[in-house]
Amino acid sequence: MNSEAEKKIPFFLSRSILKHTCRKGEKISRRILDTDMLCYIVNGEGTLTVDRIIFHVQPGTFYLLPKGVMIEAAADCLNPPQFYLLSYSMGYITDPHSIVFEEGEIHFQMLAGKGKRAVEIKVHNETQYLNALERLFQLRYTKNYLESWEQQLVLQQLMLTIVKEKNQAKESISVHEAVDKAISYLETRYTEDIKLENLARSVGISYSNFLTGFKKRTGRRPVDYLTNLRVERAKEKLAVSTSRIKTVARQVGYKDELYFSRIFKKVTGVSPTIYASSSRKKIVTFLPQYNDYLVLLGLHPVATTSYAGHDHVHGHLPYLAGELSGIKFVGYENQPKLHMVAKVRPDMIIAPEWSQEMSECAKKIAPVFSGC
Repeated sequence: MNSEAEKKIPFFLSRSILKHTCRKGEKISRRILDTDMLCYIVNGEGTLTVDRIIFHVQPGTFYLLPKGVMIEAAADCLNPPQFYLLSYSMGYITDPHSIVFEEGEIHFQMLAGKGKRAVEIKVHNETQYLNALERLFQLRYTKNYLESWEQQLVLQQLMLTIVKEKNQAKESISVHEAVDKAISYLETRYTEDIKLENLARSVGISYSNFLTGFKKRTGRRPVDYLTNLRVERAKEKLAVSTSRIKTVARQVGYKDELYFSRIFKKVTGVSPTIYASSSRKKIVTFLPQYNDYLVLLGLHPVATTSYAGHDHVHGHLPYLAGELSGIKFVGYENQPKLHMVAKVRPDMIIAPEWSQEMSECAKKIAPVFSGC
């Protein structure tokens, strides 16, 4: 809409209003509208086709139909609709002394948005709209000047309310989409230093709308959502990794280990150290080569068998010696001592294919997973 149109005050004039209850399966043949129309579905169901676009009509829904579109309709065979059909003209109060009526796309944009096309608007306070439409229907033939005045006031209020409802719905959808973008950003970039004001700006809404929309969408403030997200990711890492608390803190977006520990305890009720010791899966490997894969996954065994190669470093593969320093040995490569394994009380054992007898003995200690 151009700036000139925005300076004008819209004014609506009713041409006619119809209230109709369809018969089961009734069809309205194809026709081109010679005026702008407003259709409101009171009850029932059916289809409305506008320029080959099909709308499945439902109660509590307005359809803005611009002049020149081609329509056809069909009532449901079991639950036919009842509707109001209002034909109107729209003008502008350009100064205190004149009203100029216009046809064309510009005035329809004020109601329906860009493009001259049918628009579907689902409303919430159905009683308000029904009362207004019924009153317009009652006054359709009036000759009384007071009732004619009332007719105009009811029509102006009706159109104003429809436009407001449409704009609020559009704004709500816009905020909803922006919040979804923000959530997606947080889910993938939580490890970074995130400024929520900048995030709101990047998704295209004001910070106040961002805070309100985010709380409505998630039930949490953005800062609380981010904190819980980081703590959940930290819990996942602490449960499977032997990394230091400082390392885990950095991996989930906290530079200060002490601050991370305070936040973690506030959310979970326990410190990261206690959580890790109580949640971490204890894995024992019966071949030192399996440790290579575990380390790649961020996991460390609690015990393993010693590496027998001539290049071993303190019983470990040379490139893992530093990483696995201090890990207990429970036998020699592929020759575990099950009584030592039992003392470790592992949650799982990773082992090569064994004899049936050895496998059954190991399974009494913990579940056994075959490596290769």
